[in-house]
Amino acid sequence: MNEWIRRSIELAKQRDYLDRLSQIYAIPHELRRPIDRETRHQILKLFESRDAVGLIRLLMGLKKFPFQDPYIGSLRVDEGAITRNPQTVERIARILYTMGPDKIIEGLEEPPQPNRQLGALFKRWLRTSQYPFFSEEDFVGADGISFLRGSNGKLKEFVDRILCCQLEKRPDFVAKTPRGYIVGEAKFITTGGGNQDKSFREVVRFLHEEKGGAIRVGLLDGVVWLTDTGLYATIREVEKPAMTALLLNDFLQAPP
Repeated sequence: MNEWIRRSIELAKQRDYLDRLSQIYAIPHELRRPIDRETRHQILKLFESRDAVGLIRLLMGLKKFPFQDPYIGSLRVDEGAITRNPQTVERIARILYTMGPDKIIEGLEEPPQPNRQLGALFKRWLRTSQYPFFSEEDFVGADGISFLRGSNGKLKEFVDRILCCQLEKRPDFVAKTPRGYIVGEAKFITTGGGNQDKSFREVVRFLHEEKGGAIRVGLLDGVVWLTDTGLYATIREVEKPAMTALLLNDFLQAPP
């Protein structure tokens, strides 16, 4: 078992692992997002008049649609699609009419799901580290430990163009240390199974790719380090740098 996985397992068994982890993934307990009175009135009016197109257009203009549907994103970006696809509109409208105005408003006011904020929380925490974030030019010429500043897309473009990593997905961070460039992904695995297992496997596959001139690191947290999960048996056998994000600073400072 490699050092970083061993240390992660030991740390996770400490009583304060989750308390310490909350410094990184500080889950906000957001209240419901209230809809203003005028919007409520418009929703009720369009609902009662059975103006399906008008109701859907109104709801698409708000921050959150009242229920999850894979077609809403396409309707948002193509304004004409709503008139060219009557069957899709009818299907969505049928769901809305079944929900009723109260459930529609309840769906609109629902707070964001915490799991969807984990990536942003990690990046917010990373920016509070003691190390500077540089633009590409300054990053390449920097000494010591630093991070590359930019969107995930910009980070991927850098490691593919400069380091020839040919990543499948956008990395969560790119760092530079005296022993070389480091590219990493960070995942909080909240449960076993489904998309969570998929995210775990993606990180393991990322670690085992040999392309490019960068050290790859996977920051994994949550149930992956617990002995009562199937993921635990897999991570114990990984020989690449995988660890809890709580050990990132130690990894960055490790000697060449």
